[in-house]
Amino acid sequence: MHPISRYPLKPHFQHSSLFAKGLPEDIGDDEIRRIFRNFHQILRINIISADNSVGGSWRRLIWGEMKGAKVAQVEFSSIAIAEKAFAVLNLRVIPDSNPPVVLALSPSRDQSPYTLTFSGYPRLVNPIPSHFTDIDLYTLIRRFGALASARVDNTLGGIVQFWNEDDACAAEVSVRSAFARTSRVTLQAYDPRTIKCFNLPPSIDELGLRTLFEQFGYVTSIRVAHNSNGGCGLVSFIKPDEAFNAIQALHGTLLESKELVLRYHEPGTHFEDLAQPTSNGEVAQPKHQLTSTGHQGSANEIKKSSKSTTASSPSVEEAEKAKESAELLESERKRTKMQEQETQRKLEEKMRKEREEAELKEHEAAQKAHKEAELKARKDAEQEALKEAEQKAHEEAEQKAREAILQALRDTQQKTREEAEQKAHKEEELRARKDAEQKALKEAEEVHKEAERKAHEATIKMARDAEHRAREEDEQKARKESELKAREAESIAREATERKAREVEQNAQELEQAMQKERGESERKEAERKAQEAKQREHEEAERKEREAKQKEREEAERKEHEEKERAHLKEEARLKKWAEATKAEQERCHMRDNTRWAQIPWTDKYAIQHVLHAGSEFQKLQFSEGLPLVFESVPWPISESRSRLGPDNITSDNVKAFFASAKTSLKAEQYNKLLEVVHDLFLPDAWRERKALESVMDPSLRQSLGKAGNIVSQAVTPTFADALAIDPLKPHFLNSSLFVKNLPGAIKDEEIRRIFEEFEVLRVLTTRVEEPTAGGGGGKRNRKRKGKKGTKTVQIEFASITAAEKAFAILNLRVNIPGSIPPILLTLSPSPDQSSISEFTGNPRIVKSLPSFFVTDTQLYTFLRPFGPLASAHIDHTLGGVVQFWNDDDACAAEAVIRTVFAGSLKITLQAYDPCNIYCANLCPDVDEPTLRAVFEPFGVITSTRLMRGKGGRNICYGFVGFESPSEASNAMYALQGAILGSKSLTLRYHEPKMSSKPTVQPTLKKEETPTRDEPTSNQFQSGWGGSDKSSDDTAVESSNFCETHEEAKQEYEASRHYEEKLERLHTELSDSHNLRSSERETTESLRSQIKQLEEQVSDLRSTLREAELDRDALRVQSEEWRRKFTITDSRLKIVELEGDRPLWEAAKKKREMKEKEEAEKAEQARRKAELLESERKMRELLEQEKRRVLEDKARKEREEAQRKARERAIAEEKERARAKEAIRLKAWKEATQAEQQRCRLRDANLWGTIGEWANQHALQRVAILSTEFGQTKFSEEMPLTFENVPWPVLEDPMTLGVDDITWDSVEAFFVYAKTTQGVDRYKKFIETIHRLFHPDKWRARRALETVMEETLRKSLERAGNIVSQAITPLWRDTKNGP
Repeated sequence: MHPISRYPLKPHFQHSSLFAKGLPEDIGDDEIRRIFRNFHQILRINIISADNSVGGSWRRLIWGEMKGAKVAQVEFSSIAIAEKAFAVLNLRVIPDSNPPVVLALSPSRDQSPYTLTFSGYPRLVNPIPSHFTDIDLYTLIRRFGALASARVDNTLGGIVQFWNEDDACAAEVSVRSAFARTSRVTLQAYDPRTIKCFNLPPSIDELGLRTLFEQFGYVTSIRVAHNSNGGCGLVSFIKPDEAFNAIQALHGTLLESKELVLRYHEPGTHFEDLAQPTSNGEVAQPKHQLTSTGHQGSANEIKKSSKSTTASSPSVEEAEKAKESAELLESERKRTKMQEQETQRKLEEKMRKEREEAELKEHEAAQKAHKEAELKARKDAEQEALKEAEQKAHEEAEQKAREAILQALRDTQQKTREEAEQKAHKEEELRARKDAEQKALKEAEEVHKEAERKAHEATIKMARDAEHRAREEDEQKARKESELKAREAESIAREATERKAREVEQNAQELEQAMQKERGESERKEAERKAQEAKQREHEEAERKEREAKQKEREEAERKEHEEKERAHLKEEARLKKWAEATKAEQERCHMRDNTRWAQIPWTDKYAIQHVLHAGSEFQKLQFSEGLPLVFESVPWPISESRSRLGPDNITSDNVKAFFASAKTSLKAEQYNKLLEVVHDLFLPDAWRERKALESVMDPSLRQSLGKAGNIVSQAVTPTFADALAIDPLKPHFLNSSLFVKNLPGAIKDEEIRRIFEEFEVLRVLTTRVEEPTAGGGGGKRNRKRKGKKGTKTVQIEFASITAAEKAFAILNLRVNIPGSIPPILLTLSPSPDQSSISEFTGNPRIVKSLPSFFVTDTQLYTFLRPFGPLASAHIDHTLGGVVQFWNDDDACAAEAVIRTVFAGSLKITLQAYDPCNIYCANLCPDVDEPTLRAVFEPFGVITSTRLMRGKGGRNICYGFVGFESPSEASNAMYALQGAILGSKSLTLRYHEPKMSSKPTVQPTLKKEETPTRDEPTSNQFQSGWGGSDKSSDDTAVESSNFCETHEEAKQEYEASRHYEEKLERLHTELSDSHNLRSSERETTESLRSQIKQLEEQVSDLRSTLREAELDRDALRVQSEEWRRKFTITDSRLKIVELEGDRPLWEAAKKKREMKEKEEAEKAEQARRKAELLESERKMRELLEQEKRRVLEDKARKEREEAQRKARERAIAEEKERARAKEAIRLKAWKEATQAEQQRCRLRDANLWGTIGEWANQHALQRVAILSTEFGQTKFSEEMPLTFENVPWPVLEDPMTLGVDDITWDSVEAFFVYAKTTQGVDRYKKFIETIHRLFHPDKWRARRALETVMEETLRKSLERAGNIVSQAITPLWRDTKNGP
């Protein structure tokens, strides 16, 4: 490895994702993965969007986001692979794409690939091996700096582009020194828009060279110089692609028997030095000759180096080696020359064939044009003859139509005359007949009117009588009166009235039948309704009785349950009372013990130690239960405080440490270690759980306080005990070198498990047991223990050492899927066959930040952090960095301190704790509130909290926190929403990193579900360790026996026993009072229940009464509806009788009206026919006259239009010819004026700055100042057009090589930075005011400067460059306005 590669390079990108834009609509994940097939470590591919909108802004046009274009996010395993893919594939054509599609990559969704900025020039890498690919070139050069592009060209060799020009310059020096003795690889900058031309003929001038290169693009500048050794030139294009195409096409071509040599211009080389002869009289050739292999330049350098080596070194072997190298390189050059000549011959042959094909095409086009002209003339003649024939036929048809119309008119007049005569005769006869009919009709009408009047009067009288009788009598009388009325009407109204009466009688009968039918139907329905109501009442009665029975059963069950609860409550109260009495008795016993032994002695640290030993011996023998509960006073707290003043608040880590510090000074080493061991064993949390010590505490707050105090003592004693035993942090955490995997599918073979652990020194893999379901309903203890999932097994993996087992556990546990498991099952490891998993971690996990790039595997991370303590987990996360979990949080804190101290210099590696359930959200919009934030994160899991941080006045300061219930939900949310758009900003998410204190505080680990059951036997873990021969312990026992023998001690015990008896009597009295109170309450409850039952019965009776009232109301409603219907039927019958009586009058009036309407219609028809006849005659005359006029007008109009058309065509042709000639003259003059202006600007620049030597920044400042005055006074027009050369561009580049692409924001800012440093404040303000006014877009539009540019591409380039300058100057101009 090269020494430079030892230092890790900082990645240029911030994320490991790339966005591919402008992809075809039908592309899928497989096609995208095939594009990136050389970059294997792809995590996922996500199709973000497909824009189907029509049109779009210029951003869509630049980014390739047109209609149907897709944008895909490709996430790699590391940032280094993402940078390599960008440099190799960006702006390359996608393979096998039809039509060709350019792959545009960007590190950001909102950034166009075409707006990425690079500083400096690209570089050529030569020589490189012929088999090198783009990836090989990237790998070779990447160690010297971050690359934006790397590709291999068959002509130029390797081409690379650095992101930073400083890296590129440093890379040139590093490459030159790194490969000075091996392959002599060099890194040389070049200008991709400027070409150097060597070996030019003497007859070639600037105009000839421009003619040669203008076919490839717009040439901005050309310079030519000649001497005795040949000519050279400098050609500048606007675009790099144009220069590249020119080199590919013209390099090696023959100009007047001279082979043209082209290469890119190297910045820093003066034009005057291009054609200077070398020491041996040859023209200076390019360092990197442009051949097909790209190695000729290096061959010349090697030849020169071999010559210099031969001249300077007396060694014969080196001379021979140099000579052989020179000969080989010379033969390679000749072979390359022959290849180039063959290529030139093929090119000339191709050009000759193209010329012949062009001549053949021109000849064919001329013949085709001649044939088309003949065909057109023939068609014109045929059309003229056709027109004459059509005109003649039209005239004949018109003549025949006129004759036919006149004949039809004569026939129509004759027929109309005959019809009029016949009609008049018929009208005379009809008139006579009508007179006779009218006379007879009048007489009949008079008789009929008299009869109708009498019938009407009788009908009215009968109707009134019928109405009066119908209201009083029943349905039978109404029917008889209707028949009588019908007979009287029959005698008056003749046969029609009799027929109508019969119909009325029939209708009445039908109505009567219908009424009878309806009455029977209603009676049937009423009977059914009553039967249904009776059935419903029976059903409700049965339901009521069933409810009452159920209610009684429920009340009886509730009563029994209440009595059972009362008994259980009383039993529980008695148990709690007994428990409380036992607690008080234990406290009194401990107080009496302490008062007896230590009340008369001044308290010192020595007696504190004796108290711990004595109370510890007693504490170890206690069997804790509700009869003998744990109290604060019975615990041997290692505190120096007096027992009378000792409380839970005194149990602190500092007090415990002070106690052991005092004990260390006052005891011997053996005694001190014995004391440490005793206290350490007594206060182990597992020992307390096994002994059920905390379960025997009645008060929850006291239980929590004791658990917390016990944990504090255990945590404070453990480091001291470890130091005393010289515990090594590298000591294994596990007790054996085996790991167990439970619930594996039975089909998994041991060889597959071995392959998973093959890098961890596995000795063997054994299947310890196969678990099958038990048969039958029996089965003893053994079967219950071995019962598991059907078809599963437990596998034991034995490693070579405990260290290897711990390493495998930390790296693979819950990280790898079990092979062959469907669905996939994570590999769960355990150091014990009876334990499915381990979760004995303390504290939070840690993130290892700023890891070097060579940390790519979990094994490297584990090896790096294992010296600080045993690790439970270690893996590399591509987003967070390294993630580790120590078994002990003290080891993690120690590792933090050491890493912070050791790596405080260059690497800055840190170890930081984080909360895996809490996400820190940054870059929020100010209008985002907490409900919005919760709604965004809710789809990923249960949210426990959301909080937005606010500043003064409640202002949102754009960041907050979201808490989840589990780490997996938080992880899914963070990975899914990282970079998502919320409002108008992109979310930035990471885990919350709480501030940790320098000393870790371990919370109590005792949980309810971890508490042992009451049926388990008491652990004998603490039965040993107390019977030693320590002198202090023996002295304490002797003193205890002496005190117990005193009379005072016996007296105090007697008084204490009497005190307890009095308390017990008081408690019995209180208990009896409580029983009496509960009995009275029970009686009151029973009386209330009986009252409630009576109220429910009354409510039930009221409901039945209400139901019967509703039924009566429904019956009355039905009866009223029936009477209303009968009255309506009777009323309708009376109206029908009245209408039938008036029928003769209606019919007579109808006949009279119809006769009158018929006469009027006949008269109107006669008048209409007569008018139509006259109108038809008039129209016929008008048609004949109009036809004559139309024929004459059409003929005159056609002649006039034909003459106008011919005149108009001649005028249009003449006008087009004049406009074409005028436009050609104008464009020619415009082009000549543009070229003249460009030539004038070039001569001006050559006169002013052509002789100054090397271009400097001061010259650029002078040039802008001079050109600004000229540019501001120029009145632009087609005679004085705007060109690139007459604009005072504020940049520091040489005007001879200045192009449109050089006008960038950075170059403009660099110019004004230099101007500010060289000019005074007032002068600088005036200068920037002038430039800002000159380049203001409104100023350019007002002066119509861009309209005077002839070429569209140049106009757009000048407009874009002017906008860049204006945008870059505006902030600087505002600073000068706002400044002092």
